[in-house]
Amino acid sequence: MLNRERVLLRSLIYVIIGIVFGNIYKEVYIPFFICSLFTALYYSITKNISIFVYGTIFIVAFLFTLYHPLTQSQLFWQSYSTAIIEGKITEIKNEEYISILTIKNVKLENNIQKNIFGKVNIEIKDSDIEFSVNDIIKCEIRIEPMFLSSFDDFDYNQYLKSEGIVATATVKKVINYSEQTTILEKVRSSFQQYILKIFKNDTSGIIIALILGNMSMIDEDIYSSFQILGIAHILVISGFHLGVIHLILQKFVSYISYISYVFKSHYFNTVIAFLFNFKPIITLLIIWSYWFIVGFSVSITRAAILISIIILGYLIQEENDFFTSLSLAALMILAYNPFTLTSASFIISFATVITIGIYNIVKEHYLERTQKLKINFEALIFNTCILLGTGPILSYYFNVISLWGIILNIVILPIFSLITLMTLSTLLFGILNINIDTFMACIIVFIIDNIVYILDEISNLSIGIIQFNQISIYTLILYYIVILSLILVYIYNENLMKSIKLIFKRSI
Repeated sequence: MLNRERVLLRSLIYVIIGIVFGNIYKEVYIPFFICSLFTALYYSITKNISIFVYGTIFIVAFLFTLYHPLTQSQLFWQSYSTAIIEGKITEIKNEEYISILTIKNVKLENNIQKNIFGKVNIEIKDSDIEFSVNDIIKCEIRIEPMFLSSFDDFDYNQYLKSEGIVATATVKKVINYSEQTTILEKVRSSFQQYILKIFKNDTSGIIIALILGNMSMIDEDIYSSFQILGIAHILVISGFHLGVIHLILQKFVSYISYISYVFKSHYFNTVIAFLFNFKPIITLLIIWSYWFIVGFSVSITRAAILISIIILGYLIQEENDFFTSLSLAALMILAYNPFTLTSASFIISFATVITIGIYNIVKEHYLERTQKLKINFEALIFNTCILLGTGPILSYYFNVISLWGIILNIVILPIFSLITLMTLSTLLFGILNINIDTFMACIIVFIIDNIVYILDEISNLSIGIIQFNQISIYTLILYYIVILSLILVYIYNENLMKSIKLIFKRSI
């Protein structure tokens, strides 16, 4: 891949700008005029014809966002006050006296039956029905009006579109309900039952969250403690889990290779030859199968795409560039739903990975020039950089930053890495009927219970937690412009940095 040109990265920037304009402006004229003016000025100065390509990308992204089916469906629903709909349940949130169902494949049955693009959230009060994912529900609903908000406030309609939801409604009457069980649901249920059988003493729900991404079984107080301390990302399925799976696959191949060497088995030699020859393909199949089982969240999708790009680059012997691969992952996610750009999960997930990439660039540049970076402080510096990169975003969405996260990530992340590796190994031992699985499960649950207790005590402390008022989006943008500018100056303008340091020393 092109390391210097980074065409996909530049294209992503123009796509993001186009999506932002598509969310702000509801008419074509102003963005088209701005794009034409900027393109003409840029070309007149640089004589670089590539700006016309990027200008076209901007216009396509803008029009794609402006006239996206989600937007049209959201406007369509506002023309109805009541309706009769039928759809498949994809998500269930149970609250006190209320069940909130997200349904897809929605069919509108007012006069003429019509399929509607996007998902619908419906609220059902005091229902005796035991709802389950993939079941079909037909009901009469009352459609809630759209919420109006300014650009600087939380936009609930924008949040709904980022989740693919085009309307919210209250159920007046359930007309029909039919239970359905898909193959995927059977697979997920079988995996969950198997994990619960092995880890029957786990009352925290963390094991299920770590392996299957099912957060519904985690105690609210436990999740709140993790969130307050800035380490809730540990419980989210991400690239770390895929990395552990890849590591286990490698160890598994090595284990079989050792057995074949000891026993001189022709069968094992054949298996090893097959695994080595098709290891990249097998890895891709397992990674995307795991993605299919645990769900389609932004973090796991981004990680699966990145690993797939790396593996495919290895197969075609093409140089891998981190930011190019990350840009391709972002473009694929945004092509499916451009409004994902404004979701907290997308922004935090990619901001974290981008921060890691920039940190590695600065680190390499610093090491080449000074060779003074202390390995003992590298983890502390790394986590501080992550906080600087994602802290403002977290404060914007949640109005709080935890300084505990800098220290706890250094300690907790390796422990949970070991726990995840031990858990997957224990599940594998259970499949192979190795009796050690019960003993290991008890050890893992004991470790988790003690960690949860310690974290709960720390979260109750009043120190290390900084509360914020609502931060303006313009302040957030200005912050990242300043940080990025300083990084670019540091890397590409050594003389200027020396002058700044000299002025600073003289002022002291």
